[in-house]
Amino acid sequence: RIPKRKLALLLSYRGTQYHGLQRQTDPALKTIEGEMRVALSKAGAVSPENAEDLSKIGWSRSARTDKRVSAAQNIVAAKLEVE
Repeated sequence: RIPKRKLALLLSYRGTQYHGLQRQTDPALKTIEGEMRVALSKAGAVSPENAEDLSKIGWSRSARTDKRVSAAQNIVAAKLEVE
């Protein structure tokens, strides 16, 4: 079992092609959280089963953005698998 640590991630993103930061109920809508979920799972920081439900890893965000809004700095925190 890989240990987990609560970490903060500082994000910057261009939101012009996204439907906001927060995941939407419609999985067809691209969001920043959706992209982060996939990227963290591919990197091995989140197990595939936990990636489907971000509450399992203590996911929290400092702010949200609306559709097509960019962010110079935004922070999300989660319990990630680190060695």
